[in-house]
Amino acid sequence: MKNILLLSSADCVHTLKWANGLASRGLNVTLITQQQPLKGYVDSVNILALPFTGKKGYILNSFPLRNILRKHKFDCVNVHYVSGYGVLARLAGLKGYVASVWGADVYDFPKKSYFHKKVIENTLNAAGVICSTSKVMAEYVNANLSVDKKIKIYITPFGINVSKFNNYEDRIEGANIKIGTVKTLRPKYGIDILIKAFHIVQKDYSNVVLDIAGIGYQLEELKELTAKLSLGDKVTFLGWVENDDVPKVLNTFDIYVAPSTLDSESFGVAILEASACEVPVIVSDVGGLPEVVNHNETGIVVERNNVLELSVAMRRLIDSSETRKRMGINGRQHVLNNYEWESCVEKMVKIYEINTLK
Repeated sequence: MKNILLLSSADCVHTLKWANGLASRGLNVTLITQQQPLKGYVDSVNILALPFTGKKGYILNSFPLRNILRKHKFDCVNVHYVSGYGVLARLAGLKGYVASVWGADVYDFPKKSYFHKKVIENTLNAAGVICSTSKVMAEYVNANLSVDKKIKIYITPFGINVSKFNNYEDRIEGANIKIGTVKTLRPKYGIDILIKAFHIVQKDYSNVVLDIAGIGYQLEELKELTAKLSLGDKVTFLGWVENDDVPKVLNTFDIYVAPSTLDSESFGVAILEASACEVPVIVSDVGGLPEVVNHNETGIVVERNNVLELSVAMRRLIDSSETRKRMGINGRQHVLNNYEWESCVEKMVKIYEINTLK
């Protein structure tokens, strides 16, 4: 088993990590995509561009994909995001592929209509195996979608490069206690909840500040909220942070907060990255987020959309440097034990080996 085809968005950092990680294992990796690739793919990853883009591309590209498949022999095909590339694979006549579900493709897309649900069910039933980033999402698929019970679901989390994401030895405690998050600025991620909870907390602490890293269409709305709450001098919007710079940003935080609001937040990569940097975390009880946090050991889990409960959790960590340090150390060990990158890649390779195309 040598030749692997990934059907996935080339502009996603998770695709980049999987492609490079598999290539580092000596596999011949081809990535077929309709998105413009991020920088950083190793030269050995063969990237083939599909001609059509946008939502219609997942239908129109089925014929160009068929032509590529006639010319190339692949031992295993892994499709990422079943409401996009999964549909494309099925329309191109592929069967027995590895279907990696990501979140919104199985949580949100099927709820649009009966037709949308049948599309996802048919796509999953054409797979040889299904890969889910979290246990809770695997359970959701089994409970809410009609998928042949013979199709096994494997748990394949996004691993963390613990040599890249770590606690810098020269990290210096600042005069301020910095709460932070690194997320796309969209309603799903509850950044407005974070700002409102911070507004409550900062009234009693002169040395607490909030940094928000990320871009998105909600940026102006969130800036207006901070202005309305008179938080302009205490909240900083850092903008886009390159993936290579994320560890540096995380190492400036004393507390990491992820107050997401939807269950389609199926896995907390950024949360584990913060934990790997020994930053204590606070997360909401949605989707796969509680799965990556040991409550009261590596962080705190709070009720979604509960501004007051989030503010109480913040206070607890602000008030105790000892608790922050303990949870941070426990968090890194949790990542080392369960989410180390190389072990996650090895698990995926083994899945490919037992699911070669017939």
